[in-house]
Amino acid sequence: MVVDSRSQAQSRGEVYQALRQGVLSLTKTVELGKIILQPELRRQTNNQLTVADLTGVAVQDIQIAKAVYEKYLEEMS
Repeated sequence: MVVDSRSQAQSRGEVYQALRQGVLSLTKTVELGKIILQPELRRQTNNQLTVADLTGVAVQDIQIAKAVYEKYLEEMS
């Protein structure tokens, strides 16, 4: 289970609901940033499934918007 922020997942989003109901442990979650930095945490085969609950971390949202905008500018020139 991928989350953008483990601390934030403890108070909002679907992961929060699963934690509150006791059907998921926080130790079974991994932050998106960690997966980006550590390729061994990514899927190893196409048969594996990644489930993500991204509740929105402003700094990540800004970086994603920046990357999309830069790609747009690159394609327009």
